[in-house]
Order: sequence, then structure tokens, then C-alpha cells
Amino acid sequence: MKISFANMLGEICDRLPGADADVVTAAVGQDSRIGNRYLRGATGYGGPCFPRDTIAFATTAQNVGVEASLATATHAINERQLERVTKIVTGRTGAKECIAVLGLAYKPDTGVIEHAQGLMLAAALEKMGRRVVVHDPLALDAARSAPGSRLPPQQLKRSLPPRRLW
Repeated sequence: MKISFANMLGEICDRLPGADADVVTAAVGQDSRIGNRYLRGATGYGGPCFPRDTIAFATTAQNVGVEASLATATHAINERQLERVTKIVTGRTGAKECIAVLGLAYKPDTGVIEHAQGLMLAAALEKMGRRVVVHDPLALDAARSAPGSRLPPQQLKRSLPPRRLW
């Protein structure tokens, strides 16, 4: 919920001139009841647990006659983040620029690619005709062997210094 809340704040700040989601989430995180851990706008959550468990919780609640609005909103916000991040990246890069996606797993230090935002971002950009290179020492082989993968066989190579997009 905190990840989706931070991303919703990011969506709002994206549309308010001069607003900075990091400043807003830092202020919200000062409240000890909330805290700042996992309260930063970025990509959506992924992995084998959060997406599945959020849907399962909402379904279970519905089956017993309870509306789990928070769970369904958490999932809905998370589902929008891939499109949001893709728009940010394509809006800040030229059509001929090469885009590097660093991290294909759903979180650092793992090779698990289920619902991994980095992998989905690389695929979305590639589908749009963008030139993409990827790097993840632990997840690259799993990502390449995933059904439907069209990841390039090359490793990320150092060339010009990267431009920070956000």
C-alpha cells in the first residue's frame, strides 16, 4: 500500500508544476505512524507475492461480503505504473537514443523476474521500437529464457556517461 501510495503521489506531482514527489513523500514519511520506508515514488511493485496476494485478499474479502477498496486501489495504482514510467522515459529520450534498463528482477539481489517492472519496462520500450540494452547480473539469463522474451543477447557496454532521467 505504501508503494502504491507513493506512486499515486508521484502521479499527482507529475501533473503539478514545480511539485516534487520526493519532497512530498519525505514530508509524509516524517509522521512516525507512516515512516519513510518504501515511501518513494518509482516503479510499481512486482515479484511472486505482492501482486498475487493483493488480488487474492480483495477476492477473499469480496467472497465474504466485504469491499476491500484499499486492496483494489493498491492493485489498480500499481498496474498503471508501467505505462507511467514508460511515458517518462520516452518523454525524456530521443527516438534514436539507446535506453539502458539496469535491473530486470523484481528486486535487487535476486534472479526472480515474475512481475518484474524492469523487465516489463524493457519489453514495453522494445515493443515501441526503442533501442534497449539491459543489465542484471542475477536475472539476465532468466529474463532471456522467459517465454516471449526478445531481449538482446549483448551485455550492457560502457560508452558515454548516462543521462539521469529521474
